[in-house]
Amino acid sequence: MNAGAEPWLEFFRMLRTQLPELIVTFLGMVLALAFWPRHSRASLLAFLGFLVLFMVVIGTEVWYAWGMDLFVFPPAPPAVAPGPGPNEFNQFDYFMLIRSGVNSVGYLLLIFAVLAGRRTYYRPPQVQE
Repeated sequence: MNAGAEPWLEFFRMLRTQLPELIVTFLGMVLALAFWPRHSRASLLAFLGFLVLFMVVIGTEVWYAWGMDLFVFPPAPPAVAPGPGPNEFNQFDYFMLIRSGVNSVGYLLLIFAVLAGRRTYYRPPQVQE
């Protein structure tokens, strides 16, 4: 585990590289709350989607700063061939897979928000005779 203030410095150093994404997701949450009176269902879905995406960024940086040092995973069983095979995952691969899955939930919520916000339905044109 990193000693002293080094994990905090590393956390903020990595977080500043994610500032554009954090700003956009935060503004998305603010806009979702601003449109709440007009479109409550769409705003709720958009807010939840942006919140999930915001928390994924924060959670990723927390994991990089502290999680890799705090959690000790058991070593993989010895492979038959030297080195990892092409189908083997390491801990980072599992972390990125989980991160991608949670990110996809946020994007799905945003897609549902867009679809819930649509009030117009397609009506084929009427042919006059």
